[in-house]
Amino acid sequence: MNRNIRLLGIGSGVRAFGWFLLQPFLSLYLHDVLEVGYAEIGAIFLILGIPPIAATVSSGLVADRFGRRRLLLVSIGGEAICMFLLAYAVIGASLVGVSIAAGLGMLFGTLAGPAISAYVADLADGSERTKGFTWVRVGYNAGAAASVALGGFLLGPLGFAAVGAISGVVLAAAVVFLTLALQPSPYDRRLGSHDAALQAGAGTDPSEGPVVTHGSMRQSLRILARDRTFLELCLAFALGTFVMAQYAVTFPLFSNAVLGLPYDILGLAFA
Repeated sequence: MNRNIRLLGIGSGVRAFGWFLLQPFLSLYLHDVLEVGYAEIGAIFLILGIPPIAATVSSGLVADRFGRRRLLLVSIGGEAICMFLLAYAVIGASLVGVSIAAGLGMLFGTLAGPAISAYVADLADGSERTKGFTWVRVGYNAGAAASVALGGFLLGPLGFAAVGAISGVVLAAAVVFLTLALQPSPYDRRLGSHDAALQAGAGTDPSEGPVVTHGSMRQSLRILARDRTFLELCLAFALGTFVMAQYAVTFPLFSNAVLGLPYDILGLAFA
């Protein structure tokens, strides 16, 4: 397996470890600390979920034009900044600040998935590609499970603001690690050579591989809109995600507010 795919798996695990320290418990902060009602919490998460949907539609196309590695680093860096902002908003008990920071974090997070998938596709074919996606997913799941378990134990003694700050530090560490260790994919190198040649007014270097060409965003969206299999898959994932999102919000609220489970036990249950 290509070394960079293994690095992607490790980086995905570190990223998940940072993000899930606090994110699964955010509805509990809104209810337990800010005393927001159940219906209002549902409405907040519904509103926060709309921008990422719009971003997801075009994030894969952005990865083709901006580069896989650059988009991935920007995404995780944005998540890190948003977690620091979230911790600051928690200190001030600002519902608006918490909502904005969490919403922006979700928005940045949607950009990472297509960038990682495209990166793996650039580096592997056939069964090796399947192994690559498996490696990335296992890394992400392991990081998420360890993170949410630790987050539940840390919330009691440290509080939401401190755990949010730790989350930001871990995400920033993921950016530093991937910046230093992860090499550009073959597509990224061709894209960089192509852009540099265009700026210089010269032709691209044949040794870098085929010239990077793509249509406009509108043309790309039209191709996707005519792909029935793709649209059916999108619908299936939309329904599945709808159920998972409901669970992610209602499960911690019910377990903590109704059953009285403390954060540490809830974190283990999530893990």
